[in-house]
Formats: sequence, C-alpha cells, structure tokens
Amino acid sequence: MSLTKDTILSKVTSYDILNHFLRPYNTHGGTLVAGKHISNPFLREKQKTPSFNLYFSSQSHDWRFKDFATGDDGSCFDLVMKLYSCTFPEALEHINSMMSLGLNADNAQSILTPSLHASVNEIAFPSSGLRVRGFSHKELAWWLQYGITVPVLDRFHLSSVETFSAKNRDGRSYTITSNDNFPVYAYIHNSWAKLYKPLDTKFRFQYLGNKPENFIFGMEQLPDFSEYIFITGGEKDVMSLAAHGFSAVSLNSETANLPAETLKTLQSRCKHVIILYDIDATGKAQSEKLSKQHGLKKITLPDMPDGKDISDFFKLKMNPDIINELVSAALVPGSTATVIQPDLSRLDKVLKTREVLAINKSQKIIFSNPILSQNENPVFFPKTINVLQGKAGVHKSRLAQIICSSLLKTSECSKELLGFHADIFKSYAICYVDTERNLSEQLPYALQQIQVMAGYDIEDNPDNFDYISLLEFERKERFDVLNEYLNHVRTKYNRHIFIVLDVITDCVYNFNDAKDSMALIDMMNITINRYDVTFLCLIHENPGSVDKARGHLGTEIMNKASTVIQVGFEKDSERKEMDLVKVAYLKCRSSKKHEPFYVQYSDTDNSLVLADQDIVFQLMQHKKQKASSLDIIEQLEIILSEPMSRREILSQLCQELNCQERLMEERLREIIDTKAILRDKDYKDCHLVKEKQGKTLIYKLQPISLELF
Repeated sequence: MSLTKDTILSKVTSYDILNHFLRPYNTHGGTLVAGKHISNPFLREKQKTPSFNLYFSSQSHDWRFKDFATGDDGSCFDLVMKLYSCTFPEALEHINSMMSLGLNADNAQSILTPSLHASVNEIAFPSSGLRVRGFSHKELAWWLQYGITVPVLDRFHLSSVETFSAKNRDGRSYTITSNDNFPVYAYIHNSWAKLYKPLDTKFRFQYLGNKPENFIFGMEQLPDFSEYIFITGGEKDVMSLAAHGFSAVSLNSETANLPAETLKTLQSRCKHVIILYDIDATGKAQSEKLSKQHGLKKITLPDMPDGKDISDFFKLKMNPDIINELVSAALVPGSTATVIQPDLSRLDKVLKTREVLAINKSQKIIFSNPILSQNENPVFFPKTINVLQGKAGVHKSRLAQIICSSLLKTSECSKELLGFHADIFKSYAICYVDTERNLSEQLPYALQQIQVMAGYDIEDNPDNFDYISLLEFERKERFDVLNEYLNHVRTKYNRHIFIVLDVITDCVYNFNDAKDSMALIDMMNITINRYDVTFLCLIHENPGSVDKARGHLGTEIMNKASTVIQVGFEKDSERKEMDLVKVAYLKCRSSKKHEPFYVQYSDTDNSLVLADQDIVFQLMQHKKQKASSLDIIEQLEIILSEPMSRREILSQLCQELNCQERLMEERLREIIDTKAILRDKDYKDCHLVKEKQGKTLIYKLQPISLELF
C-alpha cells in the first residue's frame, strides 16, 4: 500500500496518531481525551494554566488539537508537521515509521531529523573534547524501537556524538569517531556528560568531566506531581517509560545505593515510589534489597523472549496496560512486592477489589460506548461476554464472520454488513478461534470471507487480524492452549481485542462437567475484568424443540452473558423450515431488547444478506392471523420487563398480533396452565403468572424456583 493520508488512516485513527505523538507531553499519563488539558508541546516553557487538548470536529469528521490560549489548531498531520518542522509527505513518512504501520516499506527508515540537532557543536570538558551532530536516520530508527521519539531525546538532553577525546589508563590521548556501525551517544549536562556506546561489549558507559555525587537521571524531567514514580535500571529505561506516559528516574546503576535525601525528594513528588528493575539475577536481587531497606513496593516484569528490562518490554510491543496492572497489584494494603502472578491471600484480593471500587464509586461514572451496533441499536459493549446460539447448520459462523468484518472494516469499504458497524473512535484486533473446520479449505475460506467483506484482498495480512485452530489438539489440552493463546494476544496488541470462540463447547474437555465449564467461564471473567477484551462465544442448542444452549457450560454462560443472539430457521404454515433465518436478541443487559431481523443465505455473495421484505411481511401476516402460543411467548419476553395490568397487556398483544381479546385470553391461559417456559430480560427461566394487586389484575414473569430434594 502506498503512503498517503488515506492509507495512514486505514491503519490508525486520527485519535491514535494524536495520542501517540502527544504522549511524551502528557505528564498525567494514559490516553489524552477531550477536555483533558496538557501544556502546549510547541512552547518551551510549561503553561501555568494548560489549555491544549483534543476535540472531535463535526465538520471534518476527525479528531484535532486546539489551544484556546495560543490559537494553535490543526489535524493530526498538522501536529506532526509542527512538532518536527517538516512537510506533509515527511509527516506521513514519520507517522508510518513511528507507529510501525508497515506502509511503503522501501522508505520505512526515512525518519526525520529535527532542526534542533542539525548543527555540529563542540562541548569542552576538562581534558576532553566532545563534538555532537544530528541523529542519522538509522540512529533514530534504533531509538524508535523502544518508543523513544525525537521530543523525548530532546527532553532528556541526549545527543548523537560525532567524536570525543579522552585519555586511557596510561595517560595516552585517543579519539573515537562515531558512525552507524558504532554509534555513540551523550547525555549532556552542564559540566559533564555520560557517554553511551550500545555496541561496545567492554565499556558501554564512559564519563567526561566530573559527575556530581548521587546524581539522579530523570529528576529534572519529572512532573510536579505523579501518582507514582519508578526507580528503574538506566537512562534508556527512564526514557522509554517517559515515552509511554510514565514517570521514572534511575540511579547510577542497579547496584547503587538509594540516598535517604533522594528518596525523600521523590516521595514528596508522588504517592508511591516503585522499584522496576531488570528481570535478570542482578536486577531481582537489588530490587529485593531496596524494597526491604526502604519499605518500597516493587514490580517484576513478565518473562520475555530475548528481553530483560522495561525497554525490551516496549520493544517487543507488549501492552503498556500490564504495567498499570502490576502497579495496582503491588499497591494492595499489606503487600510488599508483586510479580506477574501476585502471591496474595484471598482477603488481600478482596480488599484490593474493594479499594478499586471505592475509588471508582467516588467519581462520575461514564459508561462505555458500544464497540458494535446494528443501525441505531447497541449490540456488544467492551469487556463483556456475549453469546451467539442456534442449532447446527443455521449459519451461526457466517453471522459471526460478518460481525468480525464489521470490526475489521476499512474506511474504503462500502459494504452494509447487515447494518452492523463498529465504534469508529476505537481500534480493534480480531482474534478468531475455530474448533470445527478443516485447515485446508473450510477455515481458510472463512478467514478469506472475513477479509473480503471488510474491504481487504485475500492476499492481504491485516496486522489486527489473528486466528488459530484448536482442531488438532486433544480436548484435554484445549483449555490450556486457549489460555496460553489469550495471554499471547493480550501482550501482542495495544488495542481492544475481540475474541471469537467458535464453538465454545469444544474449548473444554467436558462441557457437561461443572468444574470444566466454570474454569473456562472464570478465565473469561478474569480476562475481561483485567484487560481490554470482549468475547463472542458460539454455541449449539440442544437437539429437538428446546432452544437451550448445550450442556452445563451453556447454562452457565447464558447467565454471565451481556448479549445473547439466537439464530434459527423460520417455519412455514406446515411447520417446515424455510430458507428464512430469524436473528433474535434474547438478552440485552446493557440496553433494551431489540426487535428481531431476518436474513437469507445468498449464493451470489456467499454470505448472509437481509431477507426479502415481501417474504418477511407475508410471514408476519401469517403469524398475526394465527396468534400461536409461541408467537405470544415471543412478544411477552419483549414487553413484560415489568408487571403489566390485564388491560395493558391485552391491548398491546392484540394490536401486535391482530387478534381478538377472547382468543388472546385463551392463549394466555394456555401458557399459564401448561407452565410454558419464558425468559426474562436476564435470560432467567420464568413462568407467566396472573394475580391481583389490590383491585388490579396483573400479569408478570416469575422466576422458576429451584426445587429442593
């Protein structure tokens, strides 16, 4: 794909771009949102009353920045051009490289060198000379691995070295010249500098001039106050943390002592000082030592392939949210340290939960927007478990594929996709887990369909589309494999993850076993509570006339689900299955229950399409004329969220089904006498009951009581 404005915005949103490039300037940490002010990044001095923030433009239909004090205003591309004093094509190139979009790969290394580093300057220290220059493209690309941008390099006074002179132990002078194959960098301070030679196996660090005793790197760059400050292993770690919105400092080395006065200063500027050292033996030992000496909290990073420190953590594209989660676990009252799996007592965990709830309930609750809607109706919300159920062969997987395509859809794609559409202000990763289809034809074809419907070609490999099959694993292994895969994808993607389990009953050894079923449900509940994840679980219904999801797993997951969608063939006047497929919303916990809609399979499109409205109209007319108990039950489940008077319910049902009150009363009596099962808004099994409240006769849904034996 060529490098244009449109191709950039097909990969990321304007909101993502703004937040990426403003992250070094957001001292509060986290994502910058509308109304949340930060100091203007174009100004050398911090604003006393910041007024720089983001807003959504209804005219341009994108996110922009604005500073009400200075008048600065523009798009995400304007921001990059102004930050780096570059042209529009250069800004596109910079965004592509900085955000690892993979567009126009031939020019991926063409990274800008800002004017701040354009000249060569000589800096003199006692007995040494140091000449600095502008960063080369290769050097900037190396720092970008860790998320460290040019503004961050400037902020921490790091320069690229051209040459430096010094004396060896014998008193002989020597001069070293830096190049792309042997880069040298300098952290430059007033009267001294620390050289960093990343490829030097013997002397990576070297000092020029006289370093002050107990110097703390990063102290100058700390905000006035932070929620917490990390003590980490080195300068690069401090900068990579700063690039991702965290406050951090480093001592001279991991083995250096922490002066009491330094600790006191740090504690005056934050709520918590937290140790974050390398995960090698030295780092763990020193972390434990400092933790015990000063009573400080510590966190330990998860094991990483080819990585040991926080810089490697960001280089491997692991999710920064993990850091906040580790910190939250470490701050549990009574906890002295934490690792990726904190060793906490049950009471500690309960108290941690209570602490989180106490903080959240004291603030204004802003409910999340749905991640997927159908026309104007919300369907799925973030951090929820959802269910798509139906008998075998009713196109459940095809409907799931359309839902995935809606979330994966490119900005150029004009397909309607049954009216489903994603929240355009959120970025998604789709992870499809299949358990049924073969790997040679069936599953590859389904994955192709998801891409094609989303606007991609079959040979494309969208970086936010992941998929696996559990078909070749024995059932006793599948739960563990799935758990490992979920841990993998949550560290792989720094965006909302939508996970499809098709079908969920094949993900456990025995879906009728309570222990197996609850282990899977508990794992999903923990995942959505801790991470930015949403599940869609496909499940078969029991054979026969009962429309219940299969097994103990089916019963339990219906109770936990936020949205339950049922797919099934409609029947004609002779009770024979038609080609018409009814898609009904059985449960909508976060919104009112939506009306069903009808689809058909199209040979032309090789997919589901909205059904012919004439066929649907004829079916509805037939149902109204018949007014069967099943049709009435369907209506009762929609309208009877609260008890209703006899007059109200007869009026609504007769109007909807076009029948006489006498017939309707007969049908209601049948439903009550036969103890037909209905489901309330929470998908609980109920009976229809009729009783008097005062002088008024009412109908209501009464949950079926558990029988005691």
